[in-house]
Amino acid sequence: MFRPALAAGAMFLVLAACKAGNEEPAPAASVASDPFAIRADRNLGDLIDGCPHQNPTHRPRGSNCFGIFPEQCGADQAQAFAGLRIPPEARSAIEAIGPPDGVRFIRPGEPVIQDLRSGRLNIELDADDKVLRIDCY
Repeated sequence: MFRPALAAGAMFLVLAACKAGNEEPAPAASVASDPFAIRADRNLGDLIDGCPHQNPTHRPRGSNCFGIFPEQCGADQAQAFAGLRIPPEARSAIEAIGPPDGVRFIRPGEPVIQDLRSGRLNIELDADDKVLRIDCY
């Protein structure tokens, strides 16, 4: 004798098992969709000393003094511009990286607001518009 309810239940279990085996884990999918996410291979528990007069506590290895990783603002991508002269008309190449909190070009003597943003790419220039430092803050 055939029992439709039992057959439907068995089919549900088979389909659920197939679906569970084919799904990708959510964290990997979210990291892949966000180019400014912290890299999956970072060991956030691997701590080193902080920076004197800035961040005296411990911070994750590979992060800057604020505990921010270069991939969070595109500083890793902008390293290609280190040491190059970037006049104002050529800054669009760096801006094209598209960090979440924008790009800030800092020239000597310019005032800098100390509002910490992990997604902001900061490009420090010398008087001749040569890139001296690239960092997230």
